[in-house]
Amino acid sequence: MRCCANTDANRRRVLFTLGLILARGMALAEEQDPIEVLRAQLRASEGRWWLDADTAWRALPGPWESLLRQGTAMPLKVELALLQPQWWWGERMVWAKRWRFELSYHLGWRQWRLRQGESVRVATSWQEAVAPLAHIRGWDAMAKDIVHPASDLVALLSCGVDDERLSTTLRLAATRDASIVWQSRPFRWRPWPA
Repeated sequence: MRCCANTDANRRRVLFTLGLILARGMALAEEQDPIEVLRAQLRASEGRWWLDADTAWRALPGPWESLLRQGTAMPLKVELALLQPQWWWGERMVWAKRWRFELSYHLGWRQWRLRQGESVRVATSWQEAVAPLAHIRGWDAMAKDIVHPASDLVALLSCGVDDERLSTTLRLAATRDASIVWQSRPFRWRPWPA
């Protein structure tokens, strides 16, 4: 009789635990990535392939904003890659291109700056500074004869902090602490469907 009396208490514990797991899972599912690629396409014009994409730069992690406000420049990147699936192993990279930027904050002028090469965009907020990365239109991707359109090619577009250009200290901190990751998940699409 005693084991039967415990089953209700055990059942309640199990149901409570499952409820907590389910609630946590739903909360994680609702959390949005700090950067997300919403749409991307390659279009042909004038003998070249041009990239058009929409991205959402939602949140700047606190540690990055603190470093930027102290004068540390943050290297950013937008990467486009074409992959060919292979049956014997993963995927083979056919072609890739990386556009590099640098986000910084000028304390004296209280200005955010997005730099690419010699050109600089000055803004009053980091969201306004990265606005050109949110609405990518007509970025020169490649000449038309470099890659022949094939239905099996998969394109990947990702954006975020350029880990290769970070200092060693910041690179180590970024790999150890998931709360300061400022990357998008790679957006996969077929640029030339069958």
